[in-house]
Amino acid sequence: MAFLLCTSTDWSDKLIYLHRPFYEAIHRIVERGEGSETLAKIAYLDYDGELVLRGQSLVEFQGDLDRIKLESDEVGDPCASLGRILRTLIVEGRELAIGGDMHPVLRRTR
Repeated sequence: MAFLLCTSTDWSDKLIYLHRPFYEAIHRIVERGEGSETLAKIAYLDYDGELVLRGQSLVEFQGDLDRIKLESDEVGDPCASLGRILRTLIVEGRELAIGGDMHPVLRRTR
């Protein structure tokens, strides 16, 4: 289970591949009703689904990173890397495509 993050929806510019503990942390936060609407959309991304974040949704996701870091000891480095990427994308006015490769056991009915 992982996220594939890219700066284009043709997946040619792969940035980072985030692993199961990262997604599990997001899932726990959303299940408790915490985090942004953007984080909830990421948590419920379908297997092989795609979500494109731009503008305010990038800012929201960046704001959720501190909460994700607190949720799991295993996600510190990925959160730091992702934080740097998000800051750059926000400043440059670019978008982030997230490809889902999620384990169906963690998904819940919306």
